[in-house]
Amino acid sequence: VELDPDTLRPAAWSIAPAVIAEISATKAELTGRRSQRLIRALSQVAEDHDFWVEEEENTQLPASVVLTSSHEVGWSEVASHLSELGPIAVTAAPAAALQMASRLPAASELMSCLPRRTLPAHRQVEAWDAQTSKWVAADDAQRPGGYRLSGFGIVYVLRTERDVQEGMVSSCTVQLLKHLIAQGTDRPLIAYREDEQALVVRLGADLPGLYGRAAVLCSGLAPIEDTKQRCLVYRDVTPDVASLIYGALSQ
Repeated sequence: VELDPDTLRPAAWSIAPAVIAEISATKAELTGRRSQRLIRALSQVAEDHDFWVEEEENTQLPASVVLTSSHEVGWSEVASHLSELGPIAVTAAPAAALQMASRLPAASELMSCLPRRTLPAHRQVEAWDAQTSKWVAADDAQRPGGYRLSGFGIVYVLRTERDVQEGMVSSCTVQLLKHLIAQGTDRPLIAYREDEQALVVRLGADLPGLYGRAAVLCSGLAPIEDTKQRCLVYRDVTPDVASLIYGALSQ
């Protein structure tokens, strides 16, 4: 994904290569590029390796292609067989969620890498209030914090003491902004329900970028909204992956 340096919104993208991402020894997900020819070839491979293929619907997103078996499966062998029969090469990613989660940078490292720019022109300023988890009207953006600037579109920016002194801001996504601001408070936006293996964040504070991808790889399914509890639930997240994600976002 190529990001616009001013807004960090996607400017261009391409589909990733096809990968069988291992969820467990008995479950995996087909990620990346896929076609009906590949799915048909996968169904044939499934018969040979004794697993079944299910397309799980996701709200407003492509369906997840989940592979499940009642016994242990060598997913690398499945990927090799699928590459022989299918129209494109397919690789396997063992312990995909754990591997990705273990490589996540500390959120504070991302802060230092965000693109800096002069404070953009704007007509309206709102500041993110971590205590109430709401945007509140502000007279200006002349203090450290996270801001939503409205004018010709909406821009999200972070400001440190240094930024204020130099008249600069750091471009940010709304999700990352909220988690970074939460670091210095006693109101974290993320929690883990170990009995349900559910990683939970407040609505509107989705796990940013690859942090969310690591959580989704645990189930192969998109997170679901719990409108009653006002939260977003990432399903089947193992304790080790949850701990790594929480730790990275807390640093």
